[in-house]
Amino acid sequence: MKVVSTRMHFIGGARVRPGQVFELPDTAKLKPYLTRVSDDAPAVKPVKAKQPKVDKAPETFSEIAKKDAADQTPKGA
Repeated sequence: MKVVSTRMHFIGGARVRPGQVFELPDTAKLKPYLTRVSDDAPAVKPVKAKQPKVDKAPETFSEIAKKDAADQTPKGA
């Protein structure tokens, strides 16, 4: 069955925002903040957000030593 959310909550680890239409199994009980809609309504599949790339600092001693050696060695030597 298709339902629409009236408030933000989580279902199965996925965030559901207010106004979002999504599928629920027919055996699921409707919560007070869910409203059943017609089956013609387009359901939204949750999309996992991309994590921004971050330059991480060296964490282990070997990474620190490699970074220090690279910084001290002149280029082309």
